[in-house]
Amino acid sequence: TFLCLCPTGRSGRFCEIVDPCLITSGTIAPCRNGGTCIRLSTTSYLCVCPIGFTGAYCDIANPCSNMPCAANATCAALINGSAICLCPPGMTGSRCNQTVLSSFCASSPCLNNGTCIGTICLCPINTTGPTCNAIGTSCPTSSRPTLVCLNGGTCIPGYGCFCNVGFTGENCGTPIFNSCTRSTCFNGGTCVQLFNDTLICLCPAGYTGSRCEAYNSLCVPNPCQFNGTCIPSGTTGYICICPPSFTGPQCNLVTNPCLYLP
Repeated sequence: TFLCLCPTGRSGRFCEIVDPCLITSGTIAPCRNGGTCIRLSTTSYLCVCPIGFTGAYCDIANPCSNMPCAANATCAALINGSAICLCPPGMTGSRCNQTVLSSFCASSPCLNNGTCIGTICLCPINTTGPTCNAIGTSCPTSSRPTLVCLNGGTCIPGYGCFCNVGFTGENCGTPIFNSCTRSTCFNGGTCVQLFNDTLICLCPAGYTGSRCEAYNSLCVPNPCQFNGTCIPSGTTGYICICPPSFTGPQCNLVTNPCLYLP
């Protein structure tokens, strides 16, 4: 067996591994300004720089070390060696320490204790709208954490808003306009608007058609005997609803002959 005593800058059993981070006599440290050298391979290394310096060899002074930006602002180093402060909404100035006085906020547009920042209103719980003018029920979901149910809508946790009759939309803020008018149905017909916005007419006795425009003479006079009730069926027929003890197409058949025994 044998043991190799390696010179500075080499290691390994046979001194075959070169450590690029070791400093030999007359050489300069690979990492400047107190940077820490970390060997990656026999020929490459990485410099971990102290605060205030950057670059592959920690030889570039970090301009952000002398650029104190205000709270919530971010310092960005530029290529030319200078730095700027990136301001959050509502702040300005070279250090982001000045409040933006916008014409929007000057008029105090936010209602119900909303907070004005720049050109928007941050609304408190149970309020929504451009100026926090709509009051409802807070109903946060995974996709809309600030969802508020309006117009009496009911919040179903984890699902969203269940809207009252006459309103629709994710937050029940869209009214459903009733398209029925006096001229929709004729002859006393009643207009009904379905959920898919389809209109139908409920016609009174003696009238038929999509708008109750056709007079149904099949039931006038009443063809049903013994006070049977005539109901139009389509446009060419009718059905007789017979009273007890009577049957037949026109209620003309007696089901209980005992009624006529002398």
